[in-house]
This record gives sequence, C-alpha cells and structure tokens, in this order.
Amino acid sequence: MTEAALWKGLETKGYGQHTGQHGQFYFHFQQRADWLNKATARMPGVVEHIDSLVEAAVAQDAVLFRQPGLKVVAAPWEYAFIKKVSRITQGTGRQYDASDAVAYLHQFIATSNRGRPVKLPTVQDWGQRYKALCPVEILQQINDLYHRTYGTDGILLASRGARR
Repeated sequence: MTEAALWKGLETKGYGQHTGQHGQFYFHFQQRADWLNKATARMPGVVEHIDSLVEAAVAQDAVLFRQPGLKVVAAPWEYAFIKKVSRITQGTGRQYDASDAVAYLHQFIATSNRGRPVKLPTVQDWGQRYKALCPVEILQQINDLYHRTYGTDGILLASRGARR
C-alpha cells in the first residue's frame, strides 16, 4: 500500500489534515482523546492560534506516538495546562484534571522555564491568549497540589510569593 493510499484510507476514518510551514500533519478527529480535534479547533482562543499551536507542538517535540510515516506530538504544555485550569474553573472539570494540570505545568517548567516556577503574570497571559479562565483561587489550588507532588511551587503567586 502506498503512503497516499494509506492517508486516503485514514481520511475516510475521521482523520483530517493541516498543511503548514513544517509540512503536512494528520489529526484524528475523535472528540475525547486528542487535543486538536474539530471541537477544539473551533474554540475561542484556539481558532485564531491554530498555526502557532501546531508549530509550538512540533517544536516542543513531545512525542506521544511514532510509527513509520506518523508522529503524534503533545499540545504545547502551557496550552494544555491553561485549558485544564479553565475546565476546572467552569465546573466541567474531571477528577483527573488537577493532576493533569500539575503534570503539564511540570513539563513546561522542566523543558521551557529552566526548572523555575512560572510567574503569575505569565500564567494570566496564557489565559488571555487562549481565552481561558484562570482565577488566582484555582491557580492556588493547582500550586498547592504541585507543591505536594514536587516539593516546590510551580507558580509564583503575587499574593504569596514563593514558599519558604
């Protein structure tokens, strides 16, 4: 089977494609499992940033799955984090969303922030950029869970600063 025939078959099974600066990417449009699906792509804060989200994900290169001719990468850590925070804030969060947010924040800190906690204004900028709710009270709860998990703060909250 040729690569073109393989991709044609994938398109009939709910896969779509995006052509950008880094080449052609295929995404599976499954409502619950992936970060760039039809529903996500239409969300405010995402639709206007699709190209930069794809480019950031490719640059981040956190590979979730690889097979000849197919590489699936994670959403940018800051995007994944702020969307989890927003979902918790809206009351539509799931039981695992807080721990997911902590894991995404930890990945961002480890790979993009030189191991240092993220400043509150930076997190608020993410919220603004992706039109995601991020109240300080929820960020405090996420930071408390981060501290319990990793023994240090993940977010430098202006009202409290770093823990001693």
